[in-house]
Amino acid sequence: MPVIDCHEHTLGPAGAPKYKEPVASLIGGYVQSDLMSAGGEADLAMLCDPAVATETKWPVFERLWRRTEHTGYARTVKWVLKNHYGLEEVTLKELKGIAGRLIDLSDPKRYKAYLDKQGIRCRLVDLPVWATRACPQRCCRASTGCRRTTVC
Repeated sequence: MPVIDCHEHTLGPAGAPKYKEPVASLIGGYVQSDLMSAGGEADLAMLCDPAVATETKWPVFERLWRRTEHTGYARTVKWVLKNHYGLEEVTLKELKGIAGRLIDLSDPKRYKAYLDKQGIRCRLVDLPVWATRACPQRCCRASTGCRRTTVC
């Protein structure tokens, strides 16, 4: 079914993050608010840091994931795990297994193919001010305003 995405914050292929670590790649987005509520700022900052090894993150991530995995925001993470990586559950072994095949949508053709696979034909993009600033981990959520654009 063709879809118009009416609530999008991504910058397209030019702004696609270069994921280096599985946990950080999975928790970009709204699920961060759930993880923050479950564990606090220090835990979230560590989980977002791509320089911290997956093995080091695992005890914290596992604890917070168990507290948040049934939230609406976590459903998106579960959808990505299932539909992109073919995983039904999150384990350290599975996370280490996807490390070499993290989503890379920086190529415009791959990005378009990914949207087409989901049936997305047009995106109404709200770019919060924080998204237009350089943030290497894409973890900042201090929105002070938006710019709207349409990408079809």
